[in-house]
Amino acid sequence: MGGHLAKPMGLCEYSPILHISNGIDGNISVISALKGQNIEELLENVMLIAEFQELRANPHRNAKGTVIEAGLHKSKGPVATFIVQNGTLRRGDVVQCGESFGKVRALFDDIGNRVDEAGPSMAVQYQGGA
Repeated sequence: MGGHLAKPMGLCEYSPILHISNGIDGNISVISALKGQNIEELLENVMLIAEFQELRANPHRNAKGTVIEAGLHKSKGPVATFIVQNGTLRRGDVVQCGESFGKVRALFDDIGNRVDEAGPSMAVQYQGGA
């Protein structure tokens, strides 16, 4: 790998990040997104930790998530890219982001297909925020 791992690994000692190499619960995966190295290992580690800690989202509640990007499209109006963290976002739901709010008129998945709802850990673009 092109980077020097000693410095970032040393910085981890002084942060709340805990890792297995120190005999502490946690994990570090050395990856390169540019070269596509060890991405599968990272995904396996994430799934293993989620299963071990029983991390589950409840799809039967109101949606809660994070807006990644928001803007004003010429023809679509207000749009935002949203990752649902818990619950399910449906067309017709009211969304609040900071002091702004609006009704979800349409939802689109990562490919651009129209969807009626977005469950936990799904990224969608929605139209209709104010």
